[in-house]
Amino acid sequence: MNEKQLMLIFGALLHDIGKVIQRATQEKRTHAKIGAEFFDTYFDFGDAQQGVKNQIAYHHARALRMANLEANDLAYITYFADNIASATDRRPDEEENSSYYDWDTFTNQQDIFSVFGDQKFSPERFYSPSILDDRSGMNIGNESSRKYTKGDYAAITERIKNSFSNAKFSEEYLSSVINTLEATMSYVPSSTNNSELRDVSLFDHSKMVAAFASAIYQYFESQNEHDYRKRLFTMGDSSFYNESAFLLVSFDFSGIQDFIFDIANKKVAKQLRARSLYLQLMGEYLADHLLKKLQLSRANLLYSGGGHAYLIVANTVETKNIIDDFEQETNQFLLDNFQTSLYVAFGYHEFAAHDIMPVDKEDRFANVAERYANLFKAVGDEISRKKLHRYSPAQLLRLNKHTDTHWGAADLDEKGDPLNRIANKLSKFSNKVYKDYFYVDADDSGLPVGVGKYIHGDSKKAVLDLLKDGQVDLVYAKNKFMTGENQSTHIWLGDYDYYHQNQIFDDSDQKSTLKSFPDYASENENGRGIQRLGVLRADIDDLGYSFIAGYNQIDSGKYVSLSRTATFSRSVGLIFQFYINKLVANRKLQIIYSGGDDTFIIGYWQDVLDFAVDLRKSVAAWSGNKLTMSAGIGIFTSSTPVNIMAEQTGELEEVAKSFDFDGDQDADKNGVTVFDSHWVFDFNQFITNVYEGKLRVIREYFASTDLQGKTFIYRILDLLRTSQSKGDNKISLARLAYLLTRLEPKKDSIKYDAYIEFKHDLLEWVTDAPRELELALQIYIYEIREG
Repeated sequence: MNEKQLMLIFGALLHDIGKVIQRATQEKRTHAKIGAEFFDTYFDFGDAQQGVKNQIAYHHARALRMANLEANDLAYITYFADNIASATDRRPDEEENSSYYDWDTFTNQQDIFSVFGDQKFSPERFYSPSILDDRSGMNIGNESSRKYTKGDYAAITERIKNSFSNAKFSEEYLSSVINTLEATMSYVPSSTNNSELRDVSLFDHSKMVAAFASAIYQYFESQNEHDYRKRLFTMGDSSFYNESAFLLVSFDFSGIQDFIFDIANKKVAKQLRARSLYLQLMGEYLADHLLKKLQLSRANLLYSGGGHAYLIVANTVETKNIIDDFEQETNQFLLDNFQTSLYVAFGYHEFAAHDIMPVDKEDRFANVAERYANLFKAVGDEISRKKLHRYSPAQLLRLNKHTDTHWGAADLDEKGDPLNRIANKLSKFSNKVYKDYFYVDADDSGLPVGVGKYIHGDSKKAVLDLLKDGQVDLVYAKNKFMTGENQSTHIWLGDYDYYHQNQIFDDSDQKSTLKSFPDYASENENGRGIQRLGVLRADIDDLGYSFIAGYNQIDSGKYVSLSRTATFSRSVGLIFQFYINKLVANRKLQIIYSGGDDTFIIGYWQDVLDFAVDLRKSVAAWSGNKLTMSAGIGIFTSSTPVNIMAEQTGELEEVAKSFDFDGDQDADKNGVTVFDSHWVFDFNQFITNVYEGKLRVIREYFASTDLQGKTFIYRILDLLRTSQSKGDNKISLARLAYLLTRLEPKKDSIKYDAYIEFKHDLLEWVTDAPRELELALQIYIYEIREG
């Protein structure tokens, strides 16, 4: 990356830094002037100082017109990129201390779901003031969240000062700056103007400006164009808005689930978590490696997670060639190491600023929404096409002649140890999955993530020592923000494991914190309950559609913008890749996989049920009920092969996704299938009517009467199932009355009133909701059975 482009990225990332300082000090000067002064005080970029400073000081039209800058000054690019990222032309007055608009300096950031879907939130919801770090809890929008204070902004300013005190003008510090901005500005609103939405964070806005600025710069370089003032700032000339200067790029892995769960031998079951982590790290590395080849920063990464990624880059011949070559190189690497188990498809499509924002008053928002959706659809269609035609004729010929054994752990020697080098490395890597730091280098003792590149896990000290020696290409800090030189990025990873979290180790192997599945299936703390594993597979319904069209549905697509999409997608990733660790805490569970919008969890069956309910509630609360989630919950003996558990629970999830709850012959989503396809319910119905309704009443009644009621419940279950087998769902009321009579206490007993109420409930349930009752009774039986 050349010095001028590096200068541009730093300037674009920091262009609005003055907003934070202004809100902390309440100075009556422009945030651009305040930011430029702050930059001069706390940064030392040497010869590049003025070039970066100009972008901070002159990224608004009024200041830029009066600045008398050279025609090739980068401030013109940052100004234009700022316009695109804001998805609107600049207002006459940008300053929070002006009286032109209704400013609220200390307003919170509005919920990103405020205008998501087909209706606005009413009343409005806001996020609480918050720093984003590994101690953060889930920040859910609230009507009454307290506003920011001068003190809040002063604390953010101080943290930025400390992080930037040693920053230097070099590529090695880019990730450190991005990490700092994400930690401090993820819940700081970009705008505090009450007359407009304030749902995009200052971090996402700044990152988007850097992405567009880099793309514009490379596009102009490909044309040998250096008169930025003429192309981007000539009054009355908006032609560049219509110029297809950008590419939306995406890649998508195939085979992830099969790769993770292709384990048939108990000896290698501990590889399960290792495989999941390995693929997540490989996806991050591919994104970073492509960005490096394109001479771009992680600011150009719109989204990554779950084997998917979106990037914004320059529309140049060189860029397209690099992407095409990288795709071919990556798939050859995957073929060489995994045969056809894994494949990655790339797609890209060119677009102009005009395609994602209105340019003039005649351009209706509905037109923008349509162009926006078509852009993402074109990229998705290209990926789908490639997945249908994966390999070249030469590759197919080679595959047909290939005689090597399967890459995975199914190939074992006489002692049951992996024969294959990848499987063997995965076995060793399983002891490092809970390390906080991972690095990529050329040492082939690690797991391969690219041609000649391998990933390792180690302690912070060991990684820092390697960095000092210059032996490392990339560093990933898991669920932590690292700042300083040579920090690649932080990554959010759902990796909770009850036994690791509570420091419960195998006596035979203190290095291994991965307990075997029978430990998770053991009885609960009361010594009661069936000894079974629970398995959960769940994901957000129609996230791909939401990603593309979530903001198209209100006011004719008025709120469509890439900044809003980026904020939304990053929030989804936070739930399934970070907050999920806090949601499962203190439960006997292990997160096997948690990607961009889906999760796979194994643990004690009752804890799995509890967690599934909490996860659904959290998704509903976080999105204001604008996103739904479907899930399958299986129950298995601990000896069941994990690939069978994964397959069968996946089938249960598909039942939930495809079920027609309201009879309109369309899949309604938001479903959950519990244990068997017979028990499929709307998720809210399951939570309210079964888990927190009938099951709670059954538990409380038998607890109050000092009875388990096991025999009675088995007979009720038999009645329910007999009626269903007949096809009429009519239970024998006479038989039920007889069973209830045997349960009846004496009329003068203190338990009699409770019996009458329970009897009334039961009679109503068998008539109105027999399947709900059947599942509640079955869960209760599992809770009280011994062994």
